[in-house]
Amino acid sequence: TFNPHLHVAIANGLFLPDGTFKRFENINLSALTESFQNRVFSALNKRELIDDGSVEQILSKEYSGFSVWLGVPFQDPDSTRFVAHYIERGPISLEKLSI
Repeated sequence: TFNPHLHVAIANGLFLPDGTFKRFENINLSALTESFQNRVFSALNKRELIDDGSVEQILSKEYSGFSVWLGVPFQDPDSTRFVAHYIERGPISLEKLSI
């Protein structure tokens, strides 16, 4: 039942040197997912925590376990508060850890 996962909130654009925010016109989710997946596999492989056979096995599945989701931008206070509370929570529940 081990289900390691990562939630990240990132901006859909970048701040320019003049302080203005430029929203990305198009975000290619499949390319972003593949890039993230490749970086994770490469880092694990470099540390000899996974081999090429395991990577091939993972990638042969319908769902590799890697995905990127892009939601609709929001600016309302309720959504902002919800995301702030979500990010504030600890990533690990100490009650669920055991040695």
